[in-house]
Amino acid sequence: MKQTRKKLTMAALVMLGVLTFGCTELEQPEQTQNNIVTVTTTVNLGVDTKALTNSGVKTFAAGDKIAVIYKDQFGTTQKVVSNALPAGSYGNSATFTVEWKSDMHYNYEPQAGSKVRYIYPAAMAVNNVASMDVDAETTINYSALATQDGELATLATKNDLAVFDGTVPSNAKLPASSTLTNQLAICKFTVKKTGSADPITSSLTEMVINDGTNNYTVKPSSLDTIYVAMRPITNEKTITISAEADGSITKKYKKTITGGKELSANTIVPISVTMIEGALSGKFSVGASKQVCFSQGNLLASTTDGGANWKWQFFNYQYEHGGNATITGGGTVTKNSTNEISVDLFGWSTNTYYGINNSENNNDYYGSFVDWGNLAIVNGGNTANSGWRTLTEEEWRYLFESRTNASYKYGLATFFSTYGLIILPDDYTGTSINTSRSGWGNNIINNTDIWKPFEDAGAVFLPAAGYRQANEHKTDPPIIYWSSTPLDTEKAMSMKASSINLTTGNDSRYQGCSVRLVRDI
Repeated sequence: MKQTRKKLTMAALVMLGVLTFGCTELEQPEQTQNNIVTVTTTVNLGVDTKALTNSGVKTFAAGDKIAVIYKDQFGTTQKVVSNALPAGSYGNSATFTVEWKSDMHYNYEPQAGSKVRYIYPAAMAVNNVASMDVDAETTINYSALATQDGELATLATKNDLAVFDGTVPSNAKLPASSTLTNQLAICKFTVKKTGSADPITSSLTEMVINDGTNNYTVKPSSLDTIYVAMRPITNEKTITISAEADGSITKKYKKTITGGKELSANTIVPISVTMIEGALSGKFSVGASKQVCFSQGNLLASTTDGGANWKWQFFNYQYEHGGNATITGGGTVTKNSTNEISVDLFGWSTNTYYGINNSENNNDYYGSFVDWGNLAIVNGGNTANSGWRTLTEEEWRYLFESRTNASYKYGLATFFSTYGLIILPDDYTGTSINTSRSGWGNNIINNTDIWKPFEDAGAVFLPAAGYRQANEHKTDPPIIYWSSTPLDTEKAMSMKASSINLTTGNDSRYQGCSVRLVRDI
């Protein structure tokens, strides 16, 4: 390329490069005037590549920018962001203006014969590239994908990554011809829940997708289709999807896809997911070849008619507990000053009362176990016999004693002033917890920002709700959860923990304990 040479002063000279992206014929790139260098280049986005109009064609738009990564004359990696495209109509062709400065002390111009990379959109390039190779993966700001809003337009502007890697020619400031290559898969999610044919996508307020390596948090607002830009994955990956919908009862959903799925770059993939309502996303081994996921909270029963009819649900949040109603014999409730009475400490379930009874006579709990998971739980699918169940004593023991690194995957905690037990999933790799189990202050969770990374990873918190003996609430041991395993006709096995000990043991069937349900994966 010709270049007008003028005597440099202490004032910086601004060098301008103009890149044309499109399917037009290659123009001659040589234009030099007043030290402003103009370069045109042809970029082919292809036809129907993927995003990002509803018809499936990727186009440029006003406001778009690209980042140019290159080596300067002294071999330092530089990043220059183009000016935004001005107002106008664009197809798959656009001309970008790129500026760099050179003065008598430093020459920022590209080094002939060195590598050059274009990153589109510019927001997908990292800020500081000085210590990086031009074509290194680290030049791409993949962290920008971690939080998205599910909108197609936002994805097109900020996240739909395309890259060109080339070489700076000897006669030009930038390559005269280039083709951007799409780097991501764009997923179009529609979501249903188990037992229903109607989509629930528009009710979702948060969706978290984890492929074992990358985590994507999407916060949509009344969207019928949720768009997510994701890095390509192979069919060896396990994808876990969790979601939340807000209403009078917070509803959580979970789905695990093990193998058999592949997301390729340069594709737009419609994904219809049928999710389990009320389940957390974490996977927990409770046997040598058996995993479960936990419910979103402890089990709660409530009534507004003195016990004639009961509504069963999970607490909205994991730290919640406290339904200590006055229960009379036969499973009915003596109303107090409020219309709604709730119970969350149940005798061992052997009949249609499901442990809602204040009798201290074990004969009233005689018989085989009847699982609370058989019930229709309103924020757990609202369908009877849908797959929820109670852990056996052996499974509780395996969870805390026998799974890989079991002793490092649970610890005592205080969560919003509630004592309890944190249990980490099998594949947890996030912030470690204090597992010394020497007191409730080992792990302090006093705001949602601290807890969110744990819950996004599928961690469980079991609140210390104590237990009920007849109508008297007791707190020693503070954590006691039923298993489905009987000991004899008068006692059944439970998991219990205090600030100094965790074990399984046996308790009288009439004793009211917490219930946390699971589902097999």
